[in-house]
Amino acid sequence: MKQLPLFVASALALTASVGLAHASSITGELWEVTNAQASNATPAEIASLGAGLPGATFTVPSFNFSFNPTDSGSIYTLGTFLSSGGVSSATYINGAASTDSLAGPSGAGGTLFQFTGSITVTSGETFGATHDDGLTLVIDGITVFNESGPTSAEFTEAAYTGPSGTYAFDLVYGECCGPPAELVLAQTPLPAALPLFASGLGVVGFLGLRRKRKAAALAV
Repeated sequence: MKQLPLFVASALALTASVGLAHASSITGELWEVTNAQASNATPAEIASLGAGLPGATFTVPSFNFSFNPTDSGSIYTLGTFLSSGGVSSATYINGAASTDSLAGPSGAGGTLFQFTGSITVTSGETFGATHDDGLTLVIDGITVFNESGPTSAEFTEAAYTGPSGTYAFDLVYGECCGPPAELVLAQTPLPAALPLFASGLGVVGFLGLRRKRKAAALAV
């Protein structure tokens, strides 16, 4: 395997580090519920389900969620939704199955999803999400999003206003009232970090130019 040139590796590392939060050990669960419950996509709604077991447990590969299956006919299911977001396997319990509709086994309800883990964030960092339907994001007890459903796919953007550091997060997404189902969530660089990012690219570009000039001089 060829080693990346220094300036390319430096650029990639800088791009990955500027203004981005990091998460690990993201655990997901889902519940097959009524439309009314799925519309109220909040941690409190999850807690109100009481001792009822979730319908599935799974692991999400990264915090930058992108669940967006093709929403038609028989593929509007728990399994297709999860696999569209990079979930390679899920444990289905309490009577649930990967082939169940996102509208519930009877087709008259919805599904609540909860994602939990820890995340490293910077105060003022912006989060953007496209969602259909409701969505709530809480970091260290601070609500970033609180969008109820049902709704058509819409974009929501908000800033995390708490202190910088590594904290627990709780993300609840509710799919109700029929297709489509979409959850795309990402973090964007801080505006204050953009000049640093640009100057960093200038440095690695200059190093690359110097390497080219040196190689040309040696070839003469």
